[in-house]
Amino acid sequence: INDATFELANVHMDVLKANTMTSNSLTLTTGATVTTILDEDTMSSDSATALATQQSIKAYVDGATAFSVVNSNTALTAGNLVASNSAVAITLTLPATPSAGDSVTVSNQGTGVVTIARNGENITSLAEDGTLNAGTSTQLVYIDSTIGWGEL
Repeated sequence: INDATFELANVHMDVLKANTMTSNSLTLTTGATVTTILDEDTMSSDSATALATQQSIKAYVDGATAFSVVNSNTALTAGNLVASNSAVAITLTLPATPSAGDSVTVSNQGTGVVTIARNGENITSLAEDGTLNAGTSTQLVYIDSTIGWGEL
């Protein structure tokens, strides 16, 4: 066969000619339906029917997994991944207006104690700042105004 065209249930394929397939959607055997492929580095659309390109996935992962190394007092933002390499005590301040599900991850790779300032919100239901000694790490997720930041 040098050239072949197939028409099956709204699917058009040109085989050996341009190697293309045209369809309004693709339904998998699991029942999931894909209606589009997005090139979206932030993954902000949150679609249940779209696939992401490899480039978008790589850009998203590369941007989301980089740790910032700090050695001085720092205000954290939701999603921060922070490693301290300080030889002296420093304070990392949690976000002032967190939303449920916000998270921060902190790793103390220095020799100084890291204080995690609660910034008005509780940490594990207590109105107290947290501390990380050398060689310890934590991930905090904001739950609600009663619990505040929960430690994982």
